[in-house]
Amino acid sequence: MANQLLFQALADPTRRELLERLRFGPLPVGKLALGLGMSRPAVSQHLRVLREAGLVSETREATLRYYRLEKTGFLRLNDYIVRFCEEHTETRGWTKSLTPSELRQGFADQGRQDAKDSE
Repeated sequence: MANQLLFQALADPTRRELLERLRFGPLPVGKLALGLGMSRPAVSQHLRVLREAGLVSETREATLRYYRLEKTGFLRLNDYIVRFCEEHTETRGWTKSLTPSELRQGFADQGRQDAKDSE
């Protein structure tokens, strides 16, 4: 169930964009919403899904809610992906074994392509 929540949370391009924005530190909902073309309540709903998946956490300071990345969620996601990269590297049907840096580069390239596609 936890992996299902992770993948459902990551399936939405808006949520992936919110995660990208949080890479550089905690932000309040208002700043996260800038340039997304949606209301703050809509952004809050996306953040709720990310929080329930364990990818972000929320803290309150006065009237503001700050969101930050939650490392444990990303470690769970990494554990899931690495399983496929390590266990099946010599199994027929797989192209080749990817090094961790090749794997990271592939994800970075896909992220750039997703950003380009959403423009």
